[in-house]
Amino acid sequence: NEQRLLRAEANGRGKVGAIQTPEKAAKAVARAALASDYPWTADQREAAKALLTSQNRVTAVQGYAGTAKTTTVLATLAHEAAAQGYKITALAPTASAARTLGEALGTRGETVAKHLMGQHSNATNGRSVWIVDEASMLSARDTATLLESAEKANARGILVGDVKQLGSVGAGAAFAQLQGAGM
Repeated sequence: NEQRLLRAEANGRGKVGAIQTPEKAAKAVARAALASDYPWTADQREAAKALLTSQNRVTAVQGYAGTAKTTTVLATLAHEAAAQGYKITALAPTASAARTLGEALGTRGETVAKHLMGQHSNATNGRSVWIVDEASMLSARDTATLLESAEKANARGILVGDVKQLGSVGAGAAFAQLQGAGM
C-alpha cells in the first residue's frame, strides 16, 4: 500500500494543467484576502496560489489546526476552480469532518470510504478537484486507493491536514510519508 500511494503521487507530478496562471492566481488570492473578515497570512496566500497553479495531480496543504486553511486557502481554491468549470468534491475520513468541509466549500461533503465505493468516470475530462480534509487520518490502503482512483477519474487530489494531529486508525502514516517523499 505504501508503494502504491507513493507511486501514484509521483506518477501524477506535472500531469495536469494548472487551474490558473500565476498572474490570475495572484489576483484571485488578493481579491479573496481583501474580501475576508480576517487578515491572511503570507503562508495562506502562498498556499492558495500554489494550489491554483500546481500541475501535479496530488498536492497537499500541511497546516496546524485552527489556522483557517479551509476558510481561506481551500475556499479560494474551490471558488476559483468552480468558476473555471471544475467539479468540487469535499471528502474527509469522518462524516462530521466531511459535512463541515462541504458546508465551508458550498458543496455536499462525503466520507472517503463512501467516495471509494462509488464509480468515477473520466467524464469530467480532468476538471474535477477532490479536496480531502484531515488527510493524516487516512490509512495507507485508503490513501493508495484514493490516489489511484483520482488518476483513473482524471481528477486532481488536494490532501489537507497536519501530521502532528490524529493519525490513522488503519495501518500507515500516508500523509507524512507522502510529504517525506516530496509531495
